[in-house]
Amino acid sequence: MNGIKSCQTNSQKDDAFERKVAKDDSPYFVLKAGSGQTIGKSEMYSSKSAMENGIASVKANGGSGTVDAA
Repeated sequence: MNGIKSCQTNSQKDDAFERKVAKDDSPYFVLKAGSGQTIGKSEMYSSKSAMENGIASVKANGGSGTVDAA
């Protein structure tokens, strides 16, 4: 559950999102922990604005205190 907690915490910090561009020019982002370790990677997006919408969604939904243990 520590990994989940790290994602929940860091998803609320704009500086934890590293915006990148793939070799094919598709924008994407990675979510990083305070230690700098990558803890999440997005899909490839069709535009920078679509990527920013993805980040906004992670921020809005990533801090949820609800975790379903499978």
